Amino acid sequence: MDNVKIDINEIRSGYDRQTCWVQTRAGVLPPLGKAVITTQKLRLTGSDIFYGIHSMVSVDMGQTWGEPVAQEAFQARPLEAGAYLYVSDFCPQWHEKTQTLLGTGHTP
Repeated sequence: MDNVKIDINEIRSGYDRQTCWVQTRAGVLPPLGKAVITTQKLRLTGSDIFYGIHSMVSVDMGQTWGEPVAQEAFQARPLEAGAYLYVSDFCPQWHEKTQTLLGTGHTP
């Protein structure tokens, strides 16, 4: 552990006082030299009001990152009586055997 070096880098800023990025998770794709971050916005004026999953991609293993891109398959979907179905706590992870980036999460 003596040779471990940790660098802290800000990859996104822009707090708007209405929402914030939460539940940010990273997945690394070693054979492709890429990394992915998934995150979603939380409305600050309510209880657990989340928006859809966004992703950011790095093609240089985290040195630089693209802009957040909404993932249409993981956007909040309206239900009856004003409720919404959405995925949260989404976590991407590389599955070596199938060479696939998988994700787990839950729907409240």
